[in-house]
This record gives sequence, structure tokens and C-alpha cells, in this order.
Amino acid sequence: MASRRRGGGNSNRFGGGRSNNNNFGGSRNRNQQQQQNTGGHEQPDARLCKFFLLGGAQQCQSGHKSGGCQFAHSLQRVADVLVAKNTGQRGRGGSASNAVTAVCSHKDESGGVRVFTGTKDGHWRMWNALSWQLEQDVAMEGEVHALEVAAGFLVCGYEGPTPTLPGVTVGLVRAWNLANPATPYDFHISSEMPFAHLQRTYSVQLKIDASPEVYTGSHDGAIHCWGFDAAQNKFHLKQKLEGHVLGVTSLSLFTSGGTFLLSGSMDRSVRVWSVDSDPKACQGLLTKNNSGHSDVVTSITTLSMGEAQYFLTGSMDRHVKVWNSSGGCDHDQQCGGPVLSLCTTVDPGQKQIVLVGLVDGTIELRQPDLGFRLRATLSNRFSVGHPDQLKALCAGDGYFCSGGADAKLMVWQWVGPLPPGR
Repeated sequence: MASRRRGGGNSNRFGGGRSNNNNFGGSRNRNQQQQQNTGGHEQPDARLCKFFLLGGAQQCQSGHKSGGCQFAHSLQRVADVLVAKNTGQRGRGGSASNAVTAVCSHKDESGGVRVFTGTKDGHWRMWNALSWQLEQDVAMEGEVHALEVAAGFLVCGYEGPTPTLPGVTVGLVRAWNLANPATPYDFHISSEMPFAHLQRTYSVQLKIDASPEVYTGSHDGAIHCWGFDAAQNKFHLKQKLEGHVLGVTSLSLFTSGGTFLLSGSMDRSVRVWSVDSDPKACQGLLTKNNSGHSDVVTSITTLSMGEAQYFLTGSMDRHVKVWNSSGGCDHDQQCGGPVLSLCTTVDPGQKQIVLVGLVDGTIELRQPDLGFRLRATLSNRFSVGHPDQLKALCAGDGYFCSGGADAKLMVWQWVGPLPPGR
């Protein structure tokens, strides 16, 4: 594997540049033409029935009339939960003080699903996905910025005080074994530095295999790799991954001929780290110089299209970019606003759908095999969706969850495929 970090050729893996290998329908020109024809606003080619979305078939009166409903009965909102009392006050970063900043879900061995939310009021909460009753409410020492759950472990990244320096906040990380949550694990750099990062922890990622690892990213630009020491029953710092010069906003694992850690940053770059090697090393740097973003990278997710593996990056520059496993940019999609969150789901027709959370609260549903065409939207403009920043998305089997600056968790269930694209 080449370790070159810059470049425009596709022969260098993760070197950046463009690729002509496009599995996304070749519809970029169609999207651009549609935006020109509609005054710069791309229009969805499927309209979701608002009444069905909010109340089911019994609320859609048109569905009982001759000809049926002209809108799609593809999704239904099954939960609209006020996670925390929304004071309406604006906190740091411009979002409401009790904004939902993180959401993830977990299916236990019995098949029960729990959804976890993290909020700026300093709590993570666990919700029963059948009743949507609050089952656990855990107060942290400061704002929660990241949650991740895998293999029965929940990891929380947050900001809080350090006992050694009164009045000074640092980046903290705590983990729970959900089968035995009474004794959490705190992540400490050392006994002299009893915290995980010098500044608040923005992102976490779990790597679960024979040697489990936890990766955490901070506002100070550092990524820390943690391993579990069974003899001492604690997590220890294995390695610092250095390269970003501003906050690490997102982390994601990517598997294609090896396992890689993807990191997005406020420094407008994406770095690709080989985590199979020892020590772990940066294998690629994607910036504006090689088809990357021109503003803060806010989110990263992965996408499988047949046997091909891709990763997607979203940015405040309003673009979602699709990268192949050679580091080439296979698609560049302009969205309806700055992008805050990304997630992938599958509709009942087994079509991959990319969910794009925007700064105005809109969720765009885009279909990759149709050139990332905008298929539908969930928007507060039509009395569905969040009215403000869409900061968190996650998906499970047949559903997806969204969390916003309105302090709400919304859960959307697929009940039918989206109509065929025009």
C-alpha cells in the first residue's frame, strides 16, 4: 500500500483526486440542470404524505378515496420525544442549550432495541424503542458531544471539569458495559492527567474484534487510541494519532483491503489512518487541493454498493463527497444547505438511501444508484421534521433516528419503498 499523502492520481491509495469509476447513475448533470430550472433549489421527485407520516393510514383521508393518495406512504414517524426541556436559549456553537448532539441505537440478545441520546444539558438517556419510555438517565459532568454503542458497550465523549485544576474543563470519556452498567470505565491519559483529552471530546468510535479499541477525537485536533487492559480492568492510552490542527468532528471505520479509521476535522481535511499497522499511521490526506472540502468537515459515514466500498463526507460547504477505496472522489453532491450529519439506511425495496442532516433541520433522502438524486425530504416547512440544526442521525433495521437543536428525538420507520425515481 502506498503511503503517499497527497496527489491526484488513482494509483496511490487514499491519495485523493478524481476517479472515472462511477457507480452512481451518472446523474450529476441532471441534478445540476434541475437546480438551474428551479432557481437553484433541487426538488425531491417523491412527495411523502404528511398525514400518513404523522398518523398512519387512518389519518390519510385521501387514501380511502377513488384513486388513492397521490403522495407516497413510505415512512411513518413512530416517535417524537422531547428528550430534555428546551430552554430556547442558545449555547456555544449557536444551538439550543439542550440540543440533542448524539444518537445511537442497540439491539440486545433478546431482540429488544434501545435508543441512546446525548444532549448539551450534560445527560445521556436510554429509551425503550417499543414504548418510548425513558429507562435510564445518566448525568455527566458537562456537555455530551458523542455517543457510540457496539457489542454491548456504550462510550460517551463529553466535556467536564478536572479535579486537579478547578474551573478548567477538559475532554472526558466514559464507557459502560451495558450488561453491568453499575461500574463505568473512565479514560485517563495518566495519573497526572486524569482525563482523556486536553479539550472537549467531539467524537468516539469503537473497533470490536479480537483486540477491541476505542478511538476518541478532540477539539484540540488529537485522536487517541485506547485499548482494554483486562489485568487492570481499565482502558489505557495506546497511541496518539497526530496530524489534524483543529478539532476532530467525526470518526468512522472503513474496511476495504484492511481496516482504516477516517477522521474529519474543523481544519477542512479528512485523514485516513491504517489501524492494522503498529504503530498506526496516516495513509491519506484529503483536502481542497485534491477534490476535498472547502469548509469544516462535519460528518463521515460508509456506503456499500454491491462489492464496492465507499465513504461519504459532509461539510459546512454544503457538499457531500463520495470517495472510493483508492481515494478518488467519485461523486460531489451539492445539498440544500450546510451538512451537519450523515447516515445510510435501506428502504423496503432494498435500495440504499443516504440521509443528509442540514443546518436548518431538514433531512434529505438521496439515492446513490440514481446519481444521489434527492428522492424526498423531511422538513419543518411541511410540519414534519426538526425546525433547527439536525445534529445527529443513526439507523437500524427498518428505521432511523434523528436528533436536533429542538431537544427532540424523532424516529422514522420504513413501511414501504420510495416510488420509482423519475
